[in-house]
Amino acid sequence: MKLLATSPGVSQFDCLAHLNVIPSADVGKIQDELSEILAKRHKIDHYEIITSPEAIFIYPIEELLPDTTSPITATASLPRTTTTPQPMPVTTQILTTAKTIRTTPIQMETTTAVVSSSTETITISTPFMETTLAERSSTFKDTTVLSSTSLTLNTTTCSSTVSPEGIISDSYFNVNVNVTIKGSGDPKNIIETWLNETLSSEGISVLHFKLVTSSTHARKRSVETKSSKVIGKHPQLSGTSHSCVFHAQVTTSSNIVDTQKQIHWLLEQPYTSGSVWLDAQPQEILISYIGPCPEHNHHTRQGLFKWPQVGVQRITSLSCKGNPEKTAYRECFLDANSNNAHWKSPDLGQCQVVVNSVSDLEDITVTNDNAEDILMIIKDLIHENKDLDEYELSTILNKLADVINVSVITPPLGGVILNITSDILESKSDLLPFTNSILTITEAVGDQMVGLNGNSVSLTASALAISVVNIDQENFHNLTFGVSSTNKGFNPEIYINQEPFDGTVAFISLPSEIQDRFPIVNDTSPRIQFQFYSVPTLFQSKNDPNRKELNTYVVSASVTNATGPIENLREYVAVTLRHLTTKKKDENVQCVYWDFNMDGKSLVLN
Repeated sequence: MKLLATSPGVSQFDCLAHLNVIPSADVGKIQDELSEILAKRHKIDHYEIITSPEAIFIYPIEELLPDTTSPITATASLPRTTTTPQPMPVTTQILTTAKTIRTTPIQMETTTAVVSSSTETITISTPFMETTLAERSSTFKDTTVLSSTSLTLNTTTCSSTVSPEGIISDSYFNVNVNVTIKGSGDPKNIIETWLNETLSSEGISVLHFKLVTSSTHARKRSVETKSSKVIGKHPQLSGTSHSCVFHAQVTTSSNIVDTQKQIHWLLEQPYTSGSVWLDAQPQEILISYIGPCPEHNHHTRQGLFKWPQVGVQRITSLSCKGNPEKTAYRECFLDANSNNAHWKSPDLGQCQVVVNSVSDLEDITVTNDNAEDILMIIKDLIHENKDLDEYELSTILNKLADVINVSVITPPLGGVILNITSDILESKSDLLPFTNSILTITEAVGDQMVGLNGNSVSLTASALAISVVNIDQENFHNLTFGVSSTNKGFNPEIYINQEPFDGTVAFISLPSEIQDRFPIVNDTSPRIQFQFYSVPTLFQSKNDPNRKELNTYVVSASVTNATGPIENLREYVAVTLRHLTTKKKDENVQCVYWDFNMDGKSLVLN
């Protein structure tokens, strides 16, 4: 196995495997089954191994290695055998080469790998493999079964990347360069001219060029003018340092690594134009490959579309589910501000809607991959139907709970769930049978949210709002939550640790004593969640013979994973609520709270 290149979170490898197939089987069948297995994604712990189907080459070993004592090397690509299947010996030997990409959640600095002749050991953090580049051999401790045929992987050896000859395609790369310029002129114009004369003249297109600031440059290089001494091709060249990023598009039949090396070599050549000198040291040139858009199963109102892997800047098409004669289109797009290609929203204009009602959601299983798609479908369905019956409301709330259970709840995703919940609260549906379910969903969003910007985040929708605050126990004294501006059509405004003012409609203050109930968890900050609801009918009690109505909005506070009930405090939890309609002198007003233990049907006097 050979390390080809790395980019943030991705490492590319090329491997060559010698396989024994026992008992005998025909060559074509084994080649097909091996290709199918190797093309599948494979997850090990936090790693995901992705093999490009176009980079899998499988040959009977007798066709490549007439002398079985010779070292195994791959110098060229051969077409896969397609002759009439013939019986294989009892032990069948097959040579397999594949290019794999291992992705990890760890961010790594982009580099171009150089393999020296000295011994260097790379240990993959899985129980399967340890590779020594100098020895060029690996031992796998695993056996893969193909149908009823036993396939044993004996040894692997390193080889260079093999690409089918004569296949010309476009490859895209991220390029980060720090250059030193000596001479007068606009740095942006000088660098663009250099790239045009250096790369464009060689058939390499420069896309999305930017002269960047230190905060956006991957190496955090400053674009401010400074004096520097360049040691290398221009000894003691004093000038100004500048950083730039761009995408390089190359139309070639060469493999990825060779193309990267070509770009790198061109950029490290000294450049002069009149009185201007420009130099980019090899270590200041960072190049990473931009892979294709991956396979994506996309749930929509128009049905499920299984988009295949597609190259950068290419458009693919699929037949519409409701009418196969019509076509849906989607583009794999390279954005100027991204280091990766991504799918654009599909063009489904020709496709008819097949998910027409909430009942159609029953057949869709919510997964982490389709959770956001399901939320978009639910949002559309609610906008079309403002009066959900009990079955429809139950189905939607169950799907929202499923999304929370399978997803990593980030603030943006939490905001989508909160907006859908708000739409439900503002609908004409009968909410009383589902009050506890709605409160549980809202609570779960705040409890499970990750990726807070700082120690807190507030999410608002027209009918409700939540604030999540991670607590610094050493500096906790008290905490307040206030809400204002609840005019119809506008989201409420939230403020933390501010005194109430004239526009405040709900306010809650927690005393310092509450920190005694914070959970004791290593390396985890305690969390307090505030909730605000501007739809009092959500809490209407069915069992109240006097049919009392709430005359304020509803506010709450909770401690995530508290060590015990929050009760019998020496200091009060202060709650301030503004009446929605002015209280008359003879009216009897009481404070109440929602009793979860009464099947979500009762407001209890405080």
